[in-house]
Amino acid sequence: MLVTLRGNHRLLVRNLTLEDRNLSLIKQLSEVNQVLEAKVSERTERLARLAHTDKLTGLFNRYGLFDWHQKRIEAEPHTRTVVFFLDLDRFKQVNDALSHEAGDKVLTAIAQQIESVAPPQAKLARWGGDEFVLACQVTGDVNALVDEVSEAVSRAVDIPLNIEGTDLKLGVSIGWACHPDHDKTFSDIVHAADLATTEVKRSGRGRTLAFDETFAESLRRRFNLSRALSAAIGSDALYVAYQPIVCARTGALMSYEALCRWDHPELGTIRPDEFIRLAEDTDRIVALGNWVLERACADAVQWRRQGIAAKVAVNVSVKQLTLDTFALHLVSILSRTGLSPACLEIEVTESVFDDGHIEQVSHTIKHLKALGVHIHIDDFGTGYSSLSRLRHLNVSGIKIDQSFVADLSGQSRVIIESTILIARAFGLTIVAEGVESDEQRDLLRTLGVDQIQGYLLGRPQRLGDILGADTFSETAA
Repeated sequence: MLVTLRGNHRLLVRNLTLEDRNLSLIKQLSEVNQVLEAKVSERTERLARLAHTDKLTGLFNRYGLFDWHQKRIEAEPHTRTVVFFLDLDRFKQVNDALSHEAGDKVLTAIAQQIESVAPPQAKLARWGGDEFVLACQVTGDVNALVDEVSEAVSRAVDIPLNIEGTDLKLGVSIGWACHPDHDKTFSDIVHAADLATTEVKRSGRGRTLAFDETFAESLRRRFNLSRALSAAIGSDALYVAYQPIVCARTGALMSYEALCRWDHPELGTIRPDEFIRLAEDTDRIVALGNWVLERACADAVQWRRQGIAAKVAVNVSVKQLTLDTFALHLVSILSRTGLSPACLEIEVTESVFDDGHIEQVSHTIKHLKALGVHIHIDDFGTGYSSLSRLRHLNVSGIKIDQSFVADLSGQSRVIIESTILIARAFGLTIVAEGVESDEQRDLLRTLGVDQIQGYLLGRPQRLGDILGADTFSETAA
């Protein structure tokens, strides 16, 4: 019996020891589990922050902004929010001229400047690229808030920056919409503000604009036209019309300007200023410009074979001129069509004077001049301080913009007189466009303009109409 009791005692002690060890192990496992749970929770929270934060600027990204707004709506379901969509102006030039690293520094600095002027309780997010979204709670008058915030943001972005020893000054285009006033969801509101900003950029940039339903329709039209334009290039939907340019003194036909026209099967006639700007914005301008150039050269060969000794003037975009292959491409066109280089006038806008590409443009123009092609600056006098920059480009002539011709009784006459004086010093041919009256023609002739163009002298016409006319109209001349 004593032996049995001793055995039971030892068994009880062993069980109690095991139980104590188990309790200790359970306690240790619990502590380890708590540590693991804390680490998992911390890591989950850190991953959530990373998923909602822009790595470059430290601001919210679009996911973080949506999450922030959702939590605000849950806490204050009747709150109103104004969303500002901010698109930096001229930022692409920073990346192109300096580097993407410099661009990152600019974005970081601009983000800090905007955040410093944002109202309390507002949230700034980087939407992507050089775009930001600022969401502000409305506590009073919406329009007063919009005026105050947009002015503060514009001033903040206007502050000059010094990046890598280079002084930079950007601007900002701002579109805005109000939740829930303009639409149902916060995502829709951001999209609406984005549409308003797109309209600002399209119409000149650097200002603030409220969302309007027509912007969505305009964007849909641009999207549809953009798709249709690709198919239209080289098809019968596009054609080239030609407007005469005549000698101001004798009325003799000097050349025809090639003007691209587009008849859409469903939308009707598309204005040139609309589809050409669309082509520039969507990088289809090179394909369109090359097609017009070849078509115009081929047509000029046809009218010259019929004894119409007129050159052809073709508009060429800066994007074409900045291509290293443009001069060779033009040589190929002239070879295929059989047109002499001396019979071709290339017209380029004053944007060729922009410092960002003047070196490449000058190089291309030098090659074109060597071929015997004439180079004219179109819409002269509308920007880039052209008179002081003419020395940079070896051009053949200038075309005075029609806005000056339309106002010959005002200050425009002084500008035209000054332009003629300096152009003469450079030995340039002077063409005036937009001539619509006898009075304009006579005065321009008196001032010393060499050639004139406009509805008074003739409207754009197709090749068939030119080939069917034996002589140029004396009445028009």
